[in-house]
Amino acid sequence: MFFVDENSHTSFTYQYLLDYLNSANDYTPCYKNPNIGKYLLNLIKGLVSGSNIILVDNDISDNEIIKLEIEQKYFETTKIKIDINNIDLIIERVKASNSEITLFTSGTTGTPKKVIHSVESLTRNIKINNKYSDNAWAYCYNPTHMAGLQVFFQAFFNKNSLIYLFSQKRENIFIQFNKYNITNISATPTFYRLLLPFQQAFNLISKVTFGGEKTDDSLIEKMKQFFPNAKFYNIYASTEVGSLLTSKGELFSIPEQYAGKIKIVDNELQIFKSLLAKSFQLADDWYYTGDLVQIVSEVPLLFKFNGRKTEMINSGGYKINPKEIEETIIQLPEVSYVKVFAKKNSVLGNIVCAEILFENNCKLTEEQIRTFLNTKLQDFKIPRIYKFIDKVEMTNNGKSK
Repeated sequence: MFFVDENSHTSFTYQYLLDYLNSANDYTPCYKNPNIGKYLLNLIKGLVSGSNIILVDNDISDNEIIKLEIEQKYFETTKIKIDINNIDLIIERVKASNSEITLFTSGTTGTPKKVIHSVESLTRNIKINNKYSDNAWAYCYNPTHMAGLQVFFQAFFNKNSLIYLFSQKRENIFIQFNKYNITNISATPTFYRLLLPFQQAFNLISKVTFGGEKTDDSLIEKMKQFFPNAKFYNIYASTEVGSLLTSKGELFSIPEQYAGKIKIVDNELQIFKSLLAKSFQLADDWYYTGDLVQIVSEVPLLFKFNGRKTEMINSGGYKINPKEIEETIIQLPEVSYVKVFAKKNSVLGNIVCAEILFENNCKLTEEQIRTFLNTKLQDFKIPRIYKFIDKVEMTNNGKSK
């Protein structure tokens, strides 16, 4: 089996993929379809034929299309037939494809930016080996975004199964872990937190990766009891760069192959232009990522991510990092999820607020939370407004809204 999505009752094998490519099916350069299986078939057909591709979410509106400057011709369909009857040759054609793949940044920090990648830049860190041939991936991302493409290429190049779980109900996800003998799962920390507490341990899962958001060791420790045989990895990636750094916990280092191409200046990660997508035009040789890090060790160089510049809260003249507050509140065993954010205030400029989701059947009062934070944080960092929520809303790329 190549792809399964129980929500849409869609599944197909690698043989079906071959038959599909060898028939004169429609191909659309900018393909809006909520059926992820059909989306992937269209994507592969475009890559094999060397056509340029624009990846957008299926719910993008006409007004958003205008803002993103996507020409209407990219939504027109053509018939493409590919005469290859061997899946290995198909995979080699995808690897060697000269397609340009256009992505858009999430827009969480402003207007989405257009980023054009090659297959080479998207797959620079994909691992291909016979030892991965029996892997089955839980597909917990949207394929229109960087993380979703990374998982797709990793699975496809190794002829693995992809089990789409992104929009599934929590109970169904647990069932499918066992039903499809899933061995690998990659998702955002928000996705994992919404699965807690697990109903059982899943011994078959051998690799768990975190991406898309900053994670912390406390979440990893919680996950280890449910995935006792898994190795855990943090992935640093962005739409502008692709997948770049991997760690086994909170602490990252710079791989030898990127020496001189990644640096830290004023606690901000900077990346040399040669590692960026082909569409980037820089006035300088270095791309300022906006990602803030804390250096833990100079020799060897070890650092952890502390959030983004744009997330910093200016309250009463103090610069406050919401990630520090989130990491403190999440230490409370009753708390399953927390998001700290700013709210405009006429006196202080901004005040610190927190949204909190409790573990099942658990609850704390504002006073109890404040009492705990008084022992951990300076007074100006303690949230002034608390909102207790019943569920967490996720964006199309798996992050919390």
